Amino acid sequence: MVARGRQDVADEVLMLRFQRGDVSAFSLLVQRHQTPLFNYILRMVHSREVAEPLVQQALIDMVRGSPGFKHDGAFGSWAYGIARRICLPYSTKAQETSVISDNPQPGTDPILAALEALPTEQREVFLLKKIARLSFKDISGMTDTDEQTVKSRMRFVLDHLQAVLHSVEEDASS
Repeated sequence: MVARGRQDVADEVLMLRFQRGDVSAFSLLVQRHQTPLFNYILRMVHSREVAEPLVQQALIDMVRGSPGFKHDGAFGSWAYGIARRICLPYSTKAQETSVISDNPQPGTDPILAALEALPTEQREVFLLKKIARLSFKDISGMTDTDEQTVKSRMRFVLDHLQAVLHSVEEDASS
């Protein structure tokens, strides 16, 4: 039998080890998930200054909530559920206060601008699917939304981003 390195250990197993007192197991979870969590939260709240402390709060809440982690569920769903609850009030404020133009500033990535211009519910589905790599079923459960609605939101986002890409291509060729 080939020994597996710690990098190959499933997140759920690491969480079980952490629950049993292995602090290094949680350190590995942080190494694996801190950047994707930050990217998710940043795209939800539109501000690095707001996102950085929210990531730290999410990690603290994961430590505090670790006794309640159920091993029959995926770690990612649980972790991003925590991150979602923390950043949702900020993402709603960001959506309400952001001024989005159909013509972003020069040098602004048009795809990121289009993503930030989406309604929170649609942006959230896209980020949970593409950054967190959650299933539609997990996203549905996390957001308390019918799975078909989640899929419809994702389809809208993909169609919207495709239209933006098409527009960028047309602008580049003219």
